[in-house]
Amino acid sequence: MYRLVSQKRKTGSVAVQTSRRCRKPVLTAEERESIRRCIEEKLDITIEESREQLQFSPSYSTVERAITAMGYTLKKKSLYASECDRI
Repeated sequence: MYRLVSQKRKTGSVAVQTSRRCRKPVLTAEERESIRRCIEEKLDITIEESREQLQFSPSYSTVERAITAMGYTLKKKSLYASECDRI
């Protein structure tokens, strides 16, 4: 109750202020689109390679989260059958 009274004094409204509750996104829409373009140009690109191609320098985990949010999956590069015989 006291919080609503002080909010009414400060802002003139008792409406819920949801915009102040969430964290701002690290990547903008343009940056996410540039990550998407990197992936579409070269489908087997690694996260490190995509970070090098970008003009900004996000962290590894930020790029990884953005890629999974776009619906792409991260796949490990496996050995081909001819390479497995050599081992």
